[in-house]
Amino acid sequence: MAMREKPWYVRVALLLTGVWAVWLFAFVVWGWSFSELRSAPHNGALSYTAVSVMAFVVVAIGLFAAICGVS
Repeated sequence: MAMREKPWYVRVALLLTGVWAVWLFAFVVWGWSFSELRSAPHNGALSYTAVSVMAFVVVAIGLFAAICGVS
């Protein structure tokens, strides 16, 4: 199914997910550039990256399931 054939709300969800992915990548790169975050107890940058990636994966799987009609 081409993108133009998808309902408007699916296109909006895909667009928002894409924007979130770019923002998340930029924010994680920004966070890793600060030595204070990297040297925080329990490695703050690594913890933030892991939690952010897990949240993004859950959202992406949910969006994929919604688009494909998986119930």
